[in-house]
Amino acid sequence: MTKQELAAIVGKKTGLGDHQARRAVQMFLDEIIRALVEGKPVQLRGFGVFETRLRRARMARNPRTAEKELVPAKRVVTFKPGKELADRVRDAKVLPTVERDEP
Repeated sequence: MTKQELAAIVGKKTGLGDHQARRAVQMFLDEIIRALVEGKPVQLRGFGVFETRLRRARMARNPRTAEKELVPAKRVVTFKPGKELADRVRDAKVLPTVERDEP
């Protein structure tokens, strides 16, 4: 599902116009981003928790040159699904198909 498709569903279910629904969805996502940038976790009961974690620096090997390189520390976003989300996905009757590019 794309952000545009989500906005269309929100618009249809709430009676908002297309522009207002897109704006509402974008504002919701902007607030999640703002909280994560500030280092605050975002907990949506029944859905899950978004949070940032520090991934420490490490040594890695460049696959082209086989040389060792230092990968610097960085903050990454993690998501842990809530119990309701995990249960509903696990118990879903229809298994989604994943399209993969053939090598």
